[in-house]
Amino acid sequence: MPARFTLRQLGHLVAVARVGIDRAARPRASAFRLPSISSAIGQLEAEFGAPLSRRHAQGMSLTPIGRALVEKAQTVLDSARALSDEAALLSGLVRGDLSMGCLLTFAQILAPQLRRSFVAAYPEVRLHQAEDHQAGLIAALRDARLDMALTYDLAIPTDLEFTALASFPPYAMFSATHPLAERESVALEDLRPCRWCCWTCR
Repeated sequence: MPARFTLRQLGHLVAVARVGIDRAARPRASAFRLPSISSAIGQLEAEFGAPLSRRHAQGMSLTPIGRALVEKAQTVLDSARALSDEAALLSGLVRGDLSMGCLLTFAQILAPQLRRSFVAAYPEVRLHQAEDHQAGLIAALRDARLDMALTYDLAIPTDLEFTALASFPPYAMFSATHPLAERESVALEDLRPCRWCCWTCR
Protein backbone atom coordinates (compact mmCIF):
# COMPACT_ATOMS: atom_id res chain seq x y z
CA MET A 1 0.00 0.00 0.00
CA PRO A 2 1.48 3.41 -0.92
CA ALA A 3 2.27 5.77 1.95
CA ARG A 4 -0.38 8.41 2.53
CA PHE A 5 1.68 10.91 4.46
CA THR A 6 3.57 13.92 3.21
CA LEU A 7 7.02 15.34 3.77
CA ARG A 8 5.43 18.38 5.38
CA GLN A 9 3.74 16.15 7.98
CA LEU A 10 7.06 14.49 8.73
CA GLY A 11 8.61 17.94 9.04
CA HIS A 12 5.98 18.85 11.65
CA LEU A 13 6.81 15.69 13.60
CA VAL A 14 10.51 16.56 13.61
CA ALA A 15 9.74 20.17 14.62
CA VAL A 16 7.75 19.02 17.64
CA ALA A 17 10.58 16.69 18.65
CA ARG A 18 13.10 19.53 18.46
CA VAL A 19 11.34 22.43 20.15
CA GLY A 20 7.96 21.20 21.40
CA ILE A 21 4.64 22.23 19.94
CA ASP A 22 4.29 25.34 22.13
CA ARG A 23 7.56 26.75 20.75
CA ALA A 24 7.17 25.32 17.24
CA ALA A 25 3.92 27.24 16.89
CA ARG A 26 5.60 30.59 17.50
CA PRO A 27 6.21 32.65 14.32
CA ARG A 28 9.85 33.34 15.19
CA ALA A 29 10.66 29.71 15.91
CA SER A 30 8.90 28.18 12.94
CA ALA A 31 6.64 28.88 9.99
CA PHE A 32 4.25 26.25 11.38
CA ARG A 33 1.12 27.10 13.37
CA LEU A 34 -0.55 25.15 16.15
CA PRO A 35 -3.60 23.97 14.15
CA SER A 36 -1.46 22.75 11.23
CA ILE A 37 0.91 20.90 13.58
CA SER A 38 -1.93 19.24 15.48
CA SER A 39 -3.60 18.25 12.22
CA ALA A 40 -0.35 16.88 10.75
CA ILE A 41 0.41 14.79 13.84
CA GLY A 42 -3.17 13.52 13.89
CA GLN A 43 -2.95 12.43 10.25
CA LEU A 44 0.31 10.61 10.92
CA GLU A 45 -1.26 8.86 13.90
CA ALA A 46 -4.15 7.72 11.71
CA GLU A 47 -1.74 6.52 9.02
CA PHE A 48 0.58 4.66 11.40
CA GLY A 49 -2.17 3.42 13.70
CA ALA A 50 -0.28 4.48 16.82
CA PRO A 51 -0.31 7.45 19.22
CA LEU A 52 2.60 9.74 18.42
CA SER A 53 1.81 12.67 20.68
CA ARG A 54 0.47 13.51 24.11
CA ARG A 55 -1.47 16.70 24.84
CA HIS A 56 -0.88 18.54 28.11
CA ALA A 57 -1.30 22.01 29.60
CA GLN A 58 1.94 23.31 28.08
CA GLY A 59 1.09 22.07 24.58
CA MET A 60 2.14 18.74 23.11
CA SER A 61 5.03 16.31 23.43
CA LEU A 62 5.81 13.08 21.63
CA THR A 63 5.14 9.61 22.96
CA PRO A 64 7.93 6.99 22.99
CA ILE A 65 6.60 5.74 19.64
CA GLY A 66 6.64 9.26 18.24
CA ARG A 67 10.20 9.86 19.43
CA ALA A 68 11.29 6.53 17.94
CA LEU A 69 9.97 7.59 14.52
CA VAL A 70 11.64 10.99 14.51
CA GLU A 71 15.04 9.68 13.41
CA LYS A 72 13.46 7.77 10.52
CA ALA A 73 11.41 10.83 9.59
CA GLN A 74 14.55 12.98 9.54
CA THR A 75 16.25 10.39 7.31
CA VAL A 76 13.35 10.57 4.86
CA LEU A 77 13.48 14.37 4.85
CA ASP A 78 17.25 14.38 4.30
CA SER A 79 16.89 11.88 1.46
CA ALA A 80 14.17 13.96 -0.16
CA ARG A 81 16.32 17.08 0.04
CA ALA A 82 19.31 15.20 -1.40
CA LEU A 83 17.12 13.92 -4.25
CA SER A 84 15.91 17.44 -4.99
CA ASP A 85 19.48 18.77 -4.93
CA GLU A 86 20.67 15.97 -7.23
CA ALA A 87 17.89 16.70 -9.70
CA ALA A 88 18.84 20.37 -9.64
CA LEU A 89 22.49 19.47 -10.23
CA LEU A 90 21.61 17.32 -13.23
CA SER A 91 19.42 20.06 -14.66
CA GLY A 92 22.12 22.70 -14.16
CA LEU A 93 20.25 24.54 -11.38
CA VAL A 94 22.42 25.67 -8.46
CA ARG A 95 20.77 24.74 -5.18
CA GLY A 96 21.59 23.26 -1.79
CA ASP A 97 23.06 24.57 1.45
CA LEU A 98 25.97 27.01 1.70
CA SER A 99 27.49 27.95 5.05
CA MET A 100 29.25 31.31 4.98
CA GLY A 101 31.32 32.82 7.76
CA CYS A 102 32.04 36.52 8.07
CA LEU A 103 34.58 38.47 10.10
CA LEU A 104 32.93 40.29 12.99
CA THR A 105 34.38 43.68 12.09
CA PHE A 106 32.54 44.01 8.78
CA ALA A 107 29.73 41.44 9.07
CA GLN A 108 27.10 44.19 9.17
CA ILE A 109 28.78 46.32 6.52
CA LEU A 110 29.86 44.04 3.69
CA ALA A 111 27.92 40.82 4.18
CA PRO A 112 24.32 42.09 3.68
CA GLN A 113 25.00 43.47 0.19
CA LEU A 114 26.87 40.34 -0.88
CA ARG A 115 24.15 38.16 0.59
CA ARG A 116 21.38 40.01 -1.28
CA SER A 117 23.19 39.80 -4.62
CA PHE A 118 24.00 36.12 -4.10
CA VAL A 119 20.42 35.20 -3.17
CA ALA A 120 19.13 37.13 -6.17
CA ALA A 121 21.47 35.21 -8.47
CA TYR A 122 20.92 31.80 -6.82
CA PRO A 123 17.47 31.79 -5.20
CA GLU A 124 17.48 28.01 -4.73
CA VAL A 125 20.55 28.07 -2.48
CA ARG A 126 19.93 27.99 1.27
CA LEU A 127 22.54 30.42 2.61
CA HIS A 128 23.51 30.19 6.27
CA GLN A 129 25.64 32.96 7.83
CA ALA A 130 27.77 33.01 10.97
CA GLU A 131 30.06 35.71 12.39
CA ASP A 132 33.34 35.05 14.18
CA HIS A 133 36.88 36.34 14.67
CA GLN A 134 39.75 35.37 12.35
CA ALA A 135 40.91 32.32 14.31
CA GLY A 136 37.34 31.06 14.67
CA LEU A 137 36.69 31.35 10.92
CA ILE A 138 39.89 29.47 10.09
CA ALA A 139 39.03 26.69 12.56
CA ALA A 140 35.48 26.39 11.15
CA LEU A 141 36.80 26.16 7.59
CA ARG A 142 39.21 23.41 8.57
CA ASP A 143 36.46 21.51 10.41
CA ALA A 144 34.13 21.88 7.39
CA ARG A 145 31.60 23.76 9.52
CA LEU A 146 31.91 26.57 6.98
CA ASP A 147 32.11 26.31 3.20
CA MET A 148 33.59 29.78 2.80
CA ALA A 149 34.44 32.85 4.85
CA LEU A 150 34.66 36.59 4.20
CA THR A 151 37.73 37.98 5.89
CA TYR A 152 40.90 39.98 5.40
CA ASP A 153 44.08 38.59 3.94
CA LEU A 154 45.68 38.32 7.37
CA ALA A 155 47.67 35.25 8.40
CA ILE A 156 45.80 32.95 6.01
CA PRO A 157 47.17 29.39 6.45
CA THR A 158 48.75 27.81 3.38
CA ASP A 159 46.20 24.97 3.38
CA LEU A 160 43.36 27.45 2.70
CA GLU A 161 42.77 29.22 -0.60
CA PHE A 162 42.24 32.99 -0.49
CA THR A 163 40.48 34.81 -3.33
CA ALA A 164 40.50 38.61 -3.27
CA LEU A 165 37.06 40.16 -3.79
CA ALA A 166 37.89 43.79 -3.08
CA SER A 167 40.71 46.04 -1.90
CA PHE A 168 40.38 48.44 1.02
CA PRO A 169 42.92 51.16 1.86
CA PRO A 170 44.48 50.78 5.31
CA TYR A 171 43.87 53.46 7.93
CA ALA A 172 46.03 54.40 10.90
CA MET A 173 44.59 56.32 13.86
CA PHE A 174 46.74 58.22 16.33
CA SER A 175 46.21 60.17 19.47
CA ALA A 176 46.39 63.95 19.13
CA THR A 177 49.82 63.99 20.75
CA HIS A 178 51.38 61.31 18.54
CA PRO A 179 54.29 62.53 16.36
CA LEU A 180 52.54 61.28 13.20
CA ALA A 181 49.15 62.79 13.99
CA GLU A 182 49.72 66.07 12.14
CA ARG A 183 50.84 64.48 8.88
CA GLU A 184 48.42 64.46 5.95
CA SER A 185 49.51 60.92 5.07
CA VAL A 186 51.86 58.25 6.36
CA ALA A 187 53.57 55.31 4.70
CA LEU A 188 53.61 51.78 6.07
CA GLU A 189 57.32 52.21 6.65
CA ASP A 190 56.54 55.10 9.02
CA LEU A 191 54.51 52.73 11.19
CA ARG A 192 57.27 50.17 11.63
CA PRO A 193 58.68 51.71 14.86
CA CYS A 194 55.19 52.18 16.32
CA ARG A 195 53.38 49.92 18.70
CA TRP A 196 49.98 49.33 17.16
CA CYS A 197 46.95 47.09 17.54
CA CYS A 198 44.73 45.62 14.86
CA TRP A 199 41.15 45.18 16.03
CA THR A 200 40.55 42.63 13.28
CA CYS A 201 42.87 40.17 14.99
CA ARG A 202 41.11 40.30 18.33
